[in-house]
Amino acid sequence: MDIKSKSSRIIGSIILTFVVVIMAGVVVTTYDHFWDVVDNTNESPYEGYWFNDYLHRNAYSLYMTVAEERVGKDLKPSDVYLNIEDEELSKDNQESKNSVSEDISAEVEQTASAEERTQNQTVVIDDSYYKEDNDGQIHDVDFYSIENMISDFNNTLYGMQDETVDRNHNLKYQVVDNKTGKVVTSYDWTFDEKTKHEYDFYVTIVFDKQGKISVKDAYNVNETDIVQRLSDFAMQFDDSYWNASYSINPIKDTTFYYAVPKVLEAYDSIYWQQNISNRHSFYENSGFPFVVLGATFIIMFIALVLSSKKLCKVGTGITSKIPVELLAVAGVLDGAFIISMSEIIYLTHTGKLAEYLINIGFPDKLVPFLHIGAWTTIFGVVAIITLSIKQLFVKGFRRYCKENVLIIRIINWCLRKVKNFINKITEINVDDTANKFLFKILGLNFIILTIFCSIWFFGIAGLIVYTIAMFFFLQKKSQKIKDDYDSIMEITDSLAKGNLNVTEERDLGVFEPMKTNLTRIQGGFKKAVEEELKSQNMKTELITNVSHDLKTPLTAIITYVDLLKNEDITEEERKSYIETLDKKSQRLKHLIEDLFEVSKANSGNMEVNLATVDVLSLIKQAELELSEKLEGVGIEVCIRSNEEKIYLELDGQKSYRIFENLFGNLVKYAMPNRKAYVDVIATESATQIEVKNMSKEELDFDTSEITERFVRGDKSRNSEGSGLGLAIVKSLVELQGGRFEIVIDGDLFKAIITFENKK
Repeated sequence: MDIKSKSSRIIGSIILTFVVVIMAGVVVTTYDHFWDVVDNTNESPYEGYWFNDYLHRNAYSLYMTVAEERVGKDLKPSDVYLNIEDEELSKDNQESKNSVSEDISAEVEQTASAEERTQNQTVVIDDSYYKEDNDGQIHDVDFYSIENMISDFNNTLYGMQDETVDRNHNLKYQVVDNKTGKVVTSYDWTFDEKTKHEYDFYVTIVFDKQGKISVKDAYNVNETDIVQRLSDFAMQFDDSYWNASYSINPIKDTTFYYAVPKVLEAYDSIYWQQNISNRHSFYENSGFPFVVLGATFIIMFIALVLSSKKLCKVGTGITSKIPVELLAVAGVLDGAFIISMSEIIYLTHTGKLAEYLINIGFPDKLVPFLHIGAWTTIFGVVAIITLSIKQLFVKGFRRYCKENVLIIRIINWCLRKVKNFINKITEINVDDTANKFLFKILGLNFIILTIFCSIWFFGIAGLIVYTIAMFFFLQKKSQKIKDDYDSIMEITDSLAKGNLNVTEERDLGVFEPMKTNLTRIQGGFKKAVEEELKSQNMKTELITNVSHDLKTPLTAIITYVDLLKNEDITEEERKSYIETLDKKSQRLKHLIEDLFEVSKANSGNMEVNLATVDVLSLIKQAELELSEKLEGVGIEVCIRSNEEKIYLELDGQKSYRIFENLFGNLVKYAMPNRKAYVDVIATESATQIEVKNMSKEELDFDTSEITERFVRGDKSRNSEGSGLGLAIVKSLVELQGGRFEIVIDGDLFKAIITFENKK
């Protein structure tokens, strides 16, 4: 990925993050507005049936203490509320038993024998009552007597006391016995007119001597509903369960004071009921979910826009590779987090969250930032899921499943491992010496162990003998491997000391491939040494050639300078000497310039200014510049091409120097009075330029060396050349991305230049 695309994606990610944070802030700023809506529209939680029922159960539970205080002893709920005498209990039990006995006797009389009884009938055995079911099993007959009813009633009242008095701490209460004016039970609290503003609910309930209920000083409660619920204490059981209906003794001569503070102190049923009511209203009735939904759609839209190829390509990085399973888990957790936010929002509204932060040492000013962080996390997950799901449409269903479904990736990984294992098994070279040896040993070992295992006890003795034989066999093989290893180490030590002629004809077993590699390394070392010697010889020859070519014109210059110092020479001789000095000086100048140019080209410091040039025009221009010298030696240049114009991306000045040197080479070394040919052939892939001529000297040099610096075709070095012409040509061609080579066929000399066409 290029830098521009990466930076565009980073900018898009920053923009999306900024939008997520802004949307989170907007959602948080709407809290107060929607709480006002809830407070203005939501009915009081203390006017509902659940709270009236709660007061009803609480009052009847607390009244037990008042009743016990009046009689001075412990009582059961049935003693206080159920109006049943002992005689009635005894009578009821006897009537129930007689009734059942009569029914069973009638059934027994209708049955002649045990074999003739029908299924599901009741019989009497030893004054006890039993019933036979469809499978012939005999079970006890279960009577629901008044005693059972009383037991259930007491358990119910004890349960009511446990739920309302023992476990709830937000309901402040005080119970006063009107007969004595004494506070019988209290929650360490006294109702005060001055502190009414601290309560979200309060009420005074009075039961007179007849049990009639009246409500006084009530706030935030439906008085009629309270009276109706407190008056209706009939246990809702039908006759089949209770066996009879009995009236309930009402509460008498007692006053109850109740109140609930605005700030709830404990997490009891009142807190959770009020919490659920407020959360329900905040999330469903205030319109807050539409704000969250709107922010979610905005973030999804912006994420999709920023993921466009024409914009930022957001989501094309690691987000596009998130597994579907992880997205599903993140989505579920995000939804659960949104639901749990209702509790956090409620705690913030009631001040509980700020109080908790202060208790653990953090300032309450952090609350807004905690909410912004929470919603940023929620919306961030939404953005990531959106970007990831978009890849389904970008990649296509098949590719998306292959790359983003973790289960499929795991299956593919397992299949690849199995395939690789199978390939490794099938790729074992059974012809390899080491493998053959292992196969033979393992196969033989399997056969022998199978035989010994099949003969049971006698196989133990055989295994002992086999183990001893295997020890000596392996010892012999290990010694052979050790000897072969020592031989390999001797070869490597000899090579390290420079002995490149060491040989080992003996088969080295498992080390035979290593010996082969060492033999190759030995050959490579020899070749490298030969190349180094050749390079050293070429350097020596280069120094010799440079010294010769620089010394020759310099010696002539010194000689003719000494001759000019002689005052007895004639004017004609003086002019001749000066002309010779000028000629030798120019040759020395050109030699130094050529040497500088080829050195610069080989060092890579020469600048290349590419432009579209016509190669044929450059060739013709160079030929025209040297036409006088070419005519002077009788050489006619024929330029041939398959195109009228051939355009290439080249440096015009340096390309001209290439052709100038090649034509100069014709003047120096081509056979006089002959034709030289320049063929320019253009194809779709490359353009090839061939300069061909017959040499006037015997071509007995190495074509790989002729392009080196100060190497000439005439080894006597009597020509005017510097030995740098072809070296410069090669450097300039390669500098422009071309290839240069020399081909000799008898006396035919070819200089071939190839330039690949750039696509």
